[in-house]
Amino acid sequence: KNISKYFLTFFCCLSATTCLQAQDAEFSQFFAAPLHLNPAMIGFSPMPRVVVNFRDQYPSFNQGYITLAASYDQHFDKLNSSFGGSVFADRTGSGIYNTYYLTGFYAYQLHLNENLLLKAGLQASYLQQNLNWDKVILGDMIDPLTGEAIIPSGEDLPLRETLHRPDFGAGILAYNEKIYIGASVKHVSRP
Repeated sequence: KNISKYFLTFFCCLSATTCLQAQDAEFSQFFAAPLHLNPAMIGFSPMPRVVVNFRDQYPSFNQGYITLAASYDQHFDKLNSSFGGSVFADRTGSGIYNTYYLTGFYAYQLHLNENLLLKAGLQASYLQQNLNWDKVILGDMIDPLTGEAIIPSGEDLPLRETLHRPDFGAGILAYNEKIYIGASVKHVSRP
């Protein structure tokens, strides 16, 4: 009975949605992309850490979804702080829609007691998104007899094909040697 209540509540919440939004690209091995997950997850190693992630989703669709992320982070004991940076590229539809991020990270570590630590992190990003309108094929461009996209579209061209914006996020993490728990928010500035 309790499970059906949860499903009913979940369904009602989805039904009440008036606006749909696209999601960020994610990696299947998300624990191997800590800076992409939470800005408080930087500086967990006593040595500098470099992480490179690559995703080629549906490779048979002519490079339909290609995502690459590279990051660096390091903890400085004297400052009780961690610093990091990352670059992120997401190419969708063989380069029709592209998203690029250049991000800086900062996290402060606080010792709550000898067994529990708290880390609060911030991220600031430069976001660039672009749409290659020349590669877009809309339904009204397809010739119904041949199936070729040769007819000019009746759609209006977008006012601009490239966006440049700042983007911000934050995260918090409580941890010890055996367990950690945390939360993060992304796109605080709603790019």
